[in-house]
Amino acid sequence: EMSFSASECQGSYAPAARSVILQFIGSPGQPSAVTLNGKALTRLNADHFPERTGWMYDSQKHTITVRMPETRQKYVVVVRTGARR
Repeated sequence: EMSFSASECQGSYAPAARSVILQFIGSPGQPSAVTLNGKALTRLNADHFPERTGWMYDSQKHTITVRMPETRQKYVVVVRTGARR
């Protein structure tokens, strides 16, 4: 299992809406689940990745890429794989 968390933003600055891209490099295998704050994200293909929230797995690079809207709230992304390191 791999995870990434971010705290709630501080201050009043609010940039224009944008996406957050997270990459988990060195994955031991394809994810069995990817969640954002406990809710399952959809697996996407390269055609849909630039437009939607979800994740992709690159088996040659052993990389999981997660795309989601930026939020000023605290969030946690968890990636579960069937493989063990």
